[in-house]
Formats: sequence, C-alpha cells, structure tokens
Amino acid sequence: PGYGWRYMVGIGAITPMGAMLMLLLPHFLESPRWTMLQGQREQAEADLRLLVGHDEAREMLQEWGRPVPLCTWAEVLSPKGTWRRQSLRVAVFIMALSLTGGIGTTTVYMGTIFATDVNLHEAAKMTSIVGGMRIVVQTVSSFVLVD
Repeated sequence: PGYGWRYMVGIGAITPMGAMLMLLLPHFLESPRWTMLQGQREQAEADLRLLVGHDEAREMLQEWGRPVPLCTWAEVLSPKGTWRRQSLRVAVFIMALSLTGGIGTTTVYMGTIFATDVNLHEAAKMTSIVGGMRIVVQTVSSFVLVD
C-alpha cells in the first residue's frame, strides 16, 4: 500500500552504487599487513607510512617482523588466564542466548508486530526504541558479565 516507489528507487540505486564501488575500489589501499605477507614489503611500508606516519610505521613493521606463535584449537577454546576463559564463556553464553531466545526473529518482525496494535508512525518509533534498548541491554550485560 503506497510503497511501490520505494522499491523502484531502491532497485534503481543498485546500478549506480555498484558502478561507484567499481570506480572507487582501485583507489582504496590494501591492508599493509596483508601486502607484507604477500611478499611486497616496500609497498606495505609505503602504505603504512601514508596511513600512520613514519615513526609509527617503523614500530609496526618491527612488530610484524617478529614470528607469530601458532596455537591449536584446544588453546583457542581453552585459553590460559582466568579473564580469557571468563570472556570466552560469556561470549558463548550471549551468543547462545541470542540464538535460542528468538530475539533476532522478534527484532526483524518487531515493526509488523507493533503495527498490528498502533499506527505505522508509532510502530516505527517503538521499533527504534525497543531495538536500541535491546542493544544497550546486551552491551551492558556483556560488560557486567565479563568484569
């Protein structure tokens, strides 16, 4: 009911946005770390100096030159240190709660659910408020559980 023009504008915006992305993409810098790992150290140094300056680039390159210790999945899933284990447990708990609690599905359909009881303007406002509150509650609970 009255949304047809929005779909036309959205579909019409796909081609210009794609063209803009294709034109701008070659001008973005590749990750200096990735460039260095590909064996292009000089290019990585130049990109890094452009991004962070000469002194910080030198420090970062020295740090990147050190060997990186490898670890197994067992070490990832059972980290040493109390705070790391607690952080992992909290992350898994919050992820499981989000997946099993149905909050993702409810959030997606929240506007439709609210629109059955109030007008569309109020439904949009309520969706924004409740969605924002959900994010704040999840963030605060994450910090409380980790600390």
